[in-house]
Amino acid sequence: ELLRSHERAGILDEAPRFAESPSVQPSLTAGASLGPWRIERMIGRGGMGEVYLAHRADGAFEQRVALKLLRRESGGEMPRFHAERKILARLEHRGIARILDGGVAADGRPYTVVEYVEGRSLSEFCSERRASLQERLTLFMEVCDAVAFAHRNLVIHRDLKPDNVLVDTKGTVKLLDFGIAKLLDAAGTAGDGLNTVAPFTPDYAAPEQLSGEPVTTATDVYALGVVLFELLTGERPLPTRGLPSGRALKLLLDRQAPPASRIARANADAPLPPRLLAGDLDAIAAKCLRKEASHRYETVDALKDDIERHLRHEPVLARSGAHAYVARRFVRRHWLLLAGVLSLVVAMGAAALYAENARMHTEQALRRADAVRYFIVDLFHQNDPAAGNGRAMSARDLVDLGARRVESGFGDDLDTQIELLGVSGNLYSSLGEYQRSAELLAKRLDRAKHAYVAEDPRLIEAELDMGSAEVSAEHFDDAARLLDGALGLTAQRAETRSLRARILLELGALESQRDNDQKAIAWAQQAIDLLEESSSTPSADLARALMERGLYTFDAGHIAEAEQPLRDALGRINPQAPETFNTLVDARDTLGKVLTSLGRFDEAIPLLRENAASIRQFWGDQHPRLGDALHQLGSALRQSEDIEAAIPAFEEALAIYERSYGADHSYVATTLTSLGQTLTAAGRHQEAIDDLLRARAIYLKALGPSHTHTAVSTIALASARLAAGDPKAAEAGFREALDTFAKIGDGHHIYAEAARLGLGKALSAEQRYAEAEAPLSQSKERFVKEFGADDRRAIDADVTLVHCLLETGRRDDARSLLLLSEQAVAASNRDVRVQRRALEKARRELDAG
Repeated sequence: ELLRSHERAGILDEAPRFAESPSVQPSLTAGASLGPWRIERMIGRGGMGEVYLAHRADGAFEQRVALKLLRRESGGEMPRFHAERKILARLEHRGIARILDGGVAADGRPYTVVEYVEGRSLSEFCSERRASLQERLTLFMEVCDAVAFAHRNLVIHRDLKPDNVLVDTKGTVKLLDFGIAKLLDAAGTAGDGLNTVAPFTPDYAAPEQLSGEPVTTATDVYALGVVLFELLTGERPLPTRGLPSGRALKLLLDRQAPPASRIARANADAPLPPRLLAGDLDAIAAKCLRKEASHRYETVDALKDDIERHLRHEPVLARSGAHAYVARRFVRRHWLLLAGVLSLVVAMGAAALYAENARMHTEQALRRADAVRYFIVDLFHQNDPAAGNGRAMSARDLVDLGARRVESGFGDDLDTQIELLGVSGNLYSSLGEYQRSAELLAKRLDRAKHAYVAEDPRLIEAELDMGSAEVSAEHFDDAARLLDGALGLTAQRAETRSLRARILLELGALESQRDNDQKAIAWAQQAIDLLEESSSTPSADLARALMERGLYTFDAGHIAEAEQPLRDALGRINPQAPETFNTLVDARDTLGKVLTSLGRFDEAIPLLRENAASIRQFWGDQHPRLGDALHQLGSALRQSEDIEAAIPAFEEALAIYERSYGADHSYVATTLTSLGQTLTAAGRHQEAIDDLLRARAIYLKALGPSHTHTAVSTIALASARLAAGDPKAAEAGFREALDTFAKIGDGHHIYAEAARLGLGKALSAEQRYAEAEAPLSQSKERFVKEFGADDRRAIDADVTLVHCLLETGRRDDARSLLLLSEQAVAASNRDVRVQRRALEKARRELDAG
């Protein structure tokens, strides 16, 4: 019998309950006055006081208030009532109902007048509105702000619960009822000594309150954890109401609060899906509800900060440990790359959500976004050595792992799989793994064709990305078919303007690769015109179009015209934004080419060095884009006659290209051509000829004989043979290149003029001086027109002409021509060291007769 009694609640195990019945009458009736306040009606009754709705009656101004009057039978609570008034007087905060007045009624009972809050309790407000997770967390953070303010003013609330938090008609949180609050400072504690065991609400009470131990700010943190748990699940973590105090305390001390997601999963009426709570929010609530006060959040501000981290998708402190530590370290090491990766994920996720809204319910879209987020988080967790990897994983390892999971997972969510295949494919492209990129993008396109109608932007984007991969692989016919089809589906559709502009630019890249420079320029200009039609076009999109317009203009041989669109593009790019890094790199690279061609080496070389350094930091030492940057830097160094610095730049670029593309790719041939030209300048003629012969063979196989790149390699090979003392073979090479340019209808290409200059020099070396004058004069005229009279190639032509004129006995003509060239170089405002040395050599020849 004693054991059975022990298990039952006795009268002393429960807090006193005051019987309420319709027969209980309020102390004050409607119309009664207390000071300047007139009573309207009673709106609440608690263990210590009665609360009335009242208004200002002295006509000074209009104001409705809540008037709290000590109950007649609660005379023993007088010190606590005064303590509440004292506490409220020191709390001026938008989230705390502020005190307005106070006084004493005619019968000697004190009253306090506070701001009247017309609203609903926090839990009722969220329930009635069916508030989203974002809305609930935003309101909860407002509660945290108010409690943190009270703590900074040395006040512990001690009775935090949804009923003591009202949300007014404007959606603003107001914290109420500091009736059992405790002052922490010495002045405030003197009158609180009798209230060591203060009244509280058991379900929201911390273990230390139940056991009668001293309370601290951690007590309020515990109650906030219960409030958060209830907002997320609709249930309390460890309900103790109705239990004897001993059993309630034993429950709190022996059991850990269950995860919020588990309670939500078991409750069919839960306000939020359990998947939204799993992970971060489970951990945050659990940290608040730790039995030991020292293991909870140290401050309410720390709790709020963790909620904000969760909303920003950052690691939360509540989940600190091996996983979080490794992930944070990984992010710190690779922050720039990961910023680009995450920006790509966010951009594609945003595009997917935009399309989803047209045909899917919001809940489905949220589920997809959540799946993507947890997919990425899980990848980072794989970097934990405790997972059995035995080493820290690189960014490439994570991409490999993610791609395998995408291919084999998400079987019941085809939309998410399609989206992540695209993300993975583009990530491989960013890492320079073009073959693997093409495989994933092809799978994505195949699935998208079965999942979406032809006009769906997701299918169009899949065709665009696959077309771009085919351009990189030099499968031009396949690329044209994909891109033309995608372009046709975006016609006259405002919502696909940005997508259409990207297709136009990719068509420009295709025609540039096909050596159709004028068509490439036309496509790029169409993209610029389309983007400029809308004032809402992102600056980065227009910058990309301007950059490609400048690139294609340069490739067409209109060097000086290319500079302005490139500078316009750079002016629109934020150099700190990872999502525009590709465009920044391309714009710098192409502007470097322009400045190099214009002989402005003092501008070109620092720009190109900066470009290579930033690419090396962003993508590492093996990325093809580093090869591009090193190739262009080497070209500028060679043309400025810094041969010793140029050779290693070309050699490193060549190694990168061979690893990324294979030994027979056109990029390998391009680098071999440049390296051969540099070795020629260094006097290493046989090495140069060998490299140039290999480059020409690659071009002939990949692009055929009638291509600009093939002709350029032929010019470089002829120049090497001329430098090696074989002018006859050089002449044949230069003439072959000129014939190629004539066949492809580009006889006035800037490289055709280089071939014409080479032909004149070869004829001069064969002592056919009269024949040499025509090609030399023609090429000089074009170089002067395009680049000015101080251009290095124009001066090279002049120096050779001076030699021809001297050899044919026209000494005065030679002197006049040399003087004009010397004047042009003397008046130049750019780097003309190369030109000056050539002219000094010609002057010595002239003076020696």
